[in-house]
Amino acid sequence: MICIQFAYAGGVNDGLLAHWTFDEVEGTLAVDSTSTGADAEFSGDFGWGDGVLDGALELAGTNGKATLDTMFDFNVTTYSISCWFRCENADRFRTITSRNIGWQNRQWWLTIWQNNYGGHGNGVLAFRMSPVSGTYVDLASEVRVDDNEWHHAIVTVDSESGEAHLYLDGELVDSITGFSSPKFPNVAPSIGVDPSGSNRYFLGAIDDLRIYERVLTPSERTQLSGASPQQVRVVRWREIGGQDNP
Repeated sequence: MICIQFAYAGGVNDGLLAHWTFDEVEGTLAVDSTSTGADAEFSGDFGWGDGVLDGALELAGTNGKATLDTMFDFNVTTYSISCWFRCENADRFRTITSRNIGWQNRQWWLTIWQNNYGGHGNGVLAFRMSPVSGTYVDLASEVRVDDNEWHHAIVTVDSESGEAHLYLDGELVDSITGFSSPKFPNVAPSIGVDPSGSNRYFLGAIDDLRIYERVLTPSERTQLSGASPQQVRVVRWREIGGQDNP
């Protein structure tokens, strides 16, 4: 197996609200490497395994999840979310991360779409957000991603320009314009579950989950999605620092 050293350029770490590498090998805590201190305490059926960049979080699709202790640091109207994921099936909504109370009160919901639910295709990558005015921002890929292979997702939300974009494996797959700022649900963000619905737990693995308070640039999106997990094992060096509506 080929092993390379891969390091992100400094700019791609600017503006991070939270960054979970999921390189832990034991315990229940996924440490946030930023100064926000949004460590994620996991419960339920979860574990640690091999990822694209060193380790990864593994979730069994039953009850494994984390809800953060902090929420106000995430009250931003412009943001980006980036992560690697490997989903085993989409027989239900497989939520990567969310900050939701209900289907009309979401700051973000990044998920694999449930088979035969309607609204989007089976097993596609989807993102929804509730703006202050209007219904919701709704983006989705066309191809399935519940193939048990590693994929990279990026979503960017720019409320100043009213633009949102969804990228899958480095390619733009959907976009929307003309929306207002997102709502801020009175709940902390979650990883691996959507608390606004039942049994919406992730099944598979998540790696290198990042939340930014800005929109990622094209070169930064390329850096984050540029590794090829099907071909190489990547080792990363980093600093250690402080139908109803779905």
